[in-house]
Amino acid sequence: MTRPGLPLGARPRYDGSMADRDDTAAEPRFLDVALPLPVRRSFSYRLPAALPAPAPGCRVRVPLGAGVETGVVLRVLDGARLEPALRDRPDRVKEILEVLDPEPWLDAPLLRLGAWLADYYGAALGETLRAMIPVKPLRRPRAPAPEPPPAPDAPPRPTPAQAEALASVTAALDAGAFAAFLLHGVTGSGKTEVYLRAIAHALDAGRQAIVLVPEISLTPQAARRFRARLGERVGVFHSGLSAGERLAVWRGIREGGVDVVLGPRSAVFAPLPRLGLVVIDEEHDGSYKQSEKPRYHARSVALVRARALGAVVVLGSATPSLESLHNARRGKYRLLVLPERVGGGHAPRPELVDLRDQEGGLLAPALEDALDVCLGRGEKAMLLLNRRGHSRLRLCRDCGEPQRCSRCDIPLTYHSGRERLICHYCGQERRLAPACTECGGGRWVLLGAGTQQLEMDLELRFPDIRVLRMDMDSTSRKGAHRRILDEFAAPGPALLLGTQMIAKGHHFPEVTLVGVVSADTGLFLPDYRAAERTWQLLEQVAGRAGRGARPGRVIAQTYNPDHPVLASLAAGRAEDWVERELRDRCQLGYPPFRRLTSLLVSAPEEEAAEEAARRLVRDFHAAWPDSPVELLGPAPAFLPRLKGRHRRQLLVKGPLARDQKAWFAERFAAIARTMRRTGALGLDLDVDPESLL
Repeated sequence: MTRPGLPLGARPRYDGSMADRDDTAAEPRFLDVALPLPVRRSFSYRLPAALPAPAPGCRVRVPLGAGVETGVVLRVLDGARLEPALRDRPDRVKEILEVLDPEPWLDAPLLRLGAWLADYYGAALGETLRAMIPVKPLRRPRAPAPEPPPAPDAPPRPTPAQAEALASVTAALDAGAFAAFLLHGVTGSGKTEVYLRAIAHALDAGRQAIVLVPEISLTPQAARRFRARLGERVGVFHSGLSAGERLAVWRGIREGGVDVVLGPRSAVFAPLPRLGLVVIDEEHDGSYKQSEKPRYHARSVALVRARALGAVVVLGSATPSLESLHNARRGKYRLLVLPERVGGGHAPRPELVDLRDQEGGLLAPALEDALDVCLGRGEKAMLLLNRRGHSRLRLCRDCGEPQRCSRCDIPLTYHSGRERLICHYCGQERRLAPACTECGGGRWVLLGAGTQQLEMDLELRFPDIRVLRMDMDSTSRKGAHRRILDEFAAPGPALLLGTQMIAKGHHFPEVTLVGVVSADTGLFLPDYRAAERTWQLLEQVAGRAGRGARPGRVIAQTYNPDHPVLASLAAGRAEDWVERELRDRCQLGYPPFRRLTSLLVSAPEEEAAEEAARRLVRDFHAAWPDSPVELLGPAPAFLPRLKGRHRRQLLVKGPLARDQKAWFAERFAAIARTMRRTGALGLDLDVDPESLL
């Protein structure tokens, strides 16, 4: 039995150059196809005589083993251009089954971008191209449900700072050359107005734009505002849409009805042929980093894509990542500053409440009293608790052991709505055990309050007030984000509580109070970004207060009021902490001063993971004795066992060359073979990791 498409093995990887060639002169007979497989090679398939030759970037269905797979055409070949082993036996090459696209989904620049992604992030080209086409083939795509028209939005007069920032961006657009800007504006300073005017300028010049937002929850409000100014040329794209709706947006782009694409990170691949501007709102947000292969960062992808097209990138944030601040200081980005809120006023400083002196429930008296005053005046309030579920763990009173996930060895989180214990990493669900499996005791206590418990307490305390919860559980159904936000925006007092979803991008002028139930959550995690993420989260959520005519107030509860991050925020001197953190990062060799690559070795047995990791370290030092990079480890990962697999972590400090990334994959496969554990051992390579947890 012949194989379904033969790997081309040693042929150089696709670099995009063939996409521009004209293959119509030669009779096309074969296709070079990238399949979404974890292999660094493409596959050859024969083109039936009855089918027209698809262009590079089109999708095709091909046989693969006993099944069928969808791949992307890299180039069309004739028999003379097959590798020598296949020229004499073309009958060994299987035929494609179907051409899915009359026109390419990925044009030549996007194919070249895919090749860069695969090289830089050490991923397979086929998996990378699959991530760039986030829709499945459908015969009859369903159009998105029509949205009610927002009334036309009259542009406000720009502030002097907005006008100055806009002039710089529009001048770069007119120049038609690549430029990158960091728009550092305090919360409420009108960054979105700069985005809108810059996009309108690009559209007037016949170019197109992409706007990235960090969360799906931000798209409804953003879409209404952008469509009110730019009309129906704005297409929304995200994973919360059905496959048919996403396909309809992509077809709108292809047919010319969509010139502005708005969405989370995958929207960076929107196939706009005349892309002139990319806006990344809340550019510091960790959700722009893909958590699965290929582990790309949308900010980096946007910069590479814009550079190739001569487009402009605007990175906007009130709390820029330290990488972006560093790049602005060394001239890689041009810094634009919006120092004041539109209409005057200032973002409130957090008032720290020391929980070491408090006893009682989730909310200290100072925060409870502030809620009473705020809601009593008919205003709105927001409460941040960055932990979903009811309680973090269920603990045995007799032996002190929690109920744990059997696959991840971590405590299960109690969810009151379903009366279940759930693992937030692998999804395992278990009923509440009547007796402890360790000691047989039957006395239990719930510790570590989550958003569900806070919601129940607030509903009892404020029975006449709308209490709304926004977290991953409450927004799992389609349209839930919009429903919650629309209900919160309705006239009258209301209280919105939630995880970090509520902290960014939302504009509700009636919010006059923001409470942070636990400012310490995440502050002491063993990750070099822990303090940075805490600063960003607290300053962002504080910025939701006082955006209207009435001043705002922010109250943050903490057990560590003297921590440098919290103390600097309370004093209104966040820049002091930033300077201190940059000095520490430079001394320790962490980003933005040195590149990092994380490698996770995993296996069903702990001994196998340890042995494979140690052999990989030993072989790297033998193969690259003079390499300037530093390889640390192996060490147990932050979660040593996850989804039934034991994990060991290696950390590379310094930039890995392309051949070194390929070496890790190839050498690890060889180690697995010598250990006779092929398929059981796993290696996960993450270039520029957002987190080391």
